[in-house]
Amino acid sequence: MKIWLKIAILTFLLTNVAIEVILFYVKAQEKDEIASLYGEKLQSVATIVSALIDGDKYEKLNFNDARDIYSDYYYKDVKALLLKTKEKLKLKENIYTLSLADSNSAIFGVMTNDIPFAGDTLHIQSKTEKQALQDIYQNGRNIKTGIYDDQYGMWVSGIAPIFNSENRVVGAVQLDHESSLIYSKLNELNSSVFYFRLLLIPLIIIVSIFFSKIITRPISMLTNTLDNISKGDYREAKPIKAYGEVKKLVESADIMRRTILDQQEKIFETMSQLKIHNKELITAKEKAEEMTKLKDTFLANMSHELRTPLIGALGFAEILNGDIEDAEQKEMAENIVVSMKRLLNTLNSLLELSLIASNKIKLVQSEVSINSLIEKVARNFVGSIKSKGLELRVKIPDDNIIIRTDEKLLSQVLNNLIDNAVKFTKEGFINIELNRIRGKDNSTCQIKIQDTGIGIPGDCYEMVFSEFRQASEGLSRNFEGIGLGLPIAKKYTELLNGNISLKSKVKEGSEFTVMLGV
Repeated sequence: MKIWLKIAILTFLLTNVAIEVILFYVKAQEKDEIASLYGEKLQSVATIVSALIDGDKYEKLNFNDARDIYSDYYYKDVKALLLKTKEKLKLKENIYTLSLADSNSAIFGVMTNDIPFAGDTLHIQSKTEKQALQDIYQNGRNIKTGIYDDQYGMWVSGIAPIFNSENRVVGAVQLDHESSLIYSKLNELNSSVFYFRLLLIPLIIIVSIFFSKIITRPISMLTNTLDNISKGDYREAKPIKAYGEVKKLVESADIMRRTILDQQEKIFETMSQLKIHNKELITAKEKAEEMTKLKDTFLANMSHELRTPLIGALGFAEILNGDIEDAEQKEMAENIVVSMKRLLNTLNSLLELSLIASNKIKLVQSEVSINSLIEKVARNFVGSIKSKGLELRVKIPDDNIIIRTDEKLLSQVLNNLIDNAVKFTKEGFINIELNRIRGKDNSTCQIKIQDTGIGIPGDCYEMVFSEFRQASEGLSRNFEGIGLGLPIAKKYTELLNGNISLKSKVKEGSEFTVMLGV
């Protein structure tokens, strides 16, 4: 087959593939946009209707026994509300309520259908609908779905929760739109695309043949030249008349031929040097692997040989402290316990820092209530805060903030920040505050740890987040610790895709702010 024909066929095929790929994404996007518009409309109506339903009265409707439900006065009121809404908004879709029975079924309630079937069971087959209803009951959010199918057909739905006076979800308002209209619009788009492609194919063929013939002759000559070079024939080729980019290719081919001749000599010289360097690299690699193994072995031994006996000794020291009655001896025993706890904390911090440096921290993410987590962590410091005569203030909103994160790492971050605040505060208060910062596209969880301690100078902000550094350094400093609490808190926060910021004034106190995505 001639080169010009190959190029023409290839151009034609590539053009059609490109058009097909573009149309595939355009149609998919069009489908999603149409479904989203219907979903938003249905979600808005469901939200309005659910807000008008009295959840306390609705909760008392017994749809499990539907014999007398149609005569119930509140059933009639809700049905009248649904019919009035449908009529006012000129909706084609029916409005109905659902009560989730279990993870796989729901019970129909009030509806605008011509033939009501309150009390009938809906067997939930679609994952989309199942997840939507479970999310409604668990999180109380208004939801729009994409296209899904069940035993009754294919739908796009809008769902909103019905709340009682205790802010508990007791049911859901749902509107369904058949997806036939969406697919009919997509079929119209497919028809238009088909006719467009029929008109475009002859033009593509003509243009492909025309341009392929123009560029094939010099390319054929250049192909012969490159073929000779590939066979080891580096003699100067006959001049090739070409223009534009093809001319540059011809010139590049000749430069390549001359360069190969020059480089052949250098390659043979370099090969001998590479053999020597290769041996050196193998030796260095073996040493590096050996050092890594030694480091891992050392950390394992430190964890076992130091931490295990230290924990045992600490336990015996605490027992002695409880049994000793002599005041002087009891004071010495208490000092032993305090010192050993400090040594154990230091050892644990060093091991944590080593794990971070070697990228061995594995995130275990789950749904975490930040409100509960802060309360739990704060309780651990009640004793130490009271013993210093400080006031503990905890401000948590009524809105329960739940995020997906690693609870253990986040607890360690809060422990380190609160411990740091208690350590550097002699009088005043420790304030722990939780807020949800709502943005246009997403929300952010904000946790503030504020103290009235010694404060940090502005030029030391970066230093306090560095390992083994404190704003007050030296053997004569008044505060214990090796300067790992804040660096570990910062690194853990970054692992959780968050950040820590600091504001402080000397002699007035410090405020650390942790920001996490919701």
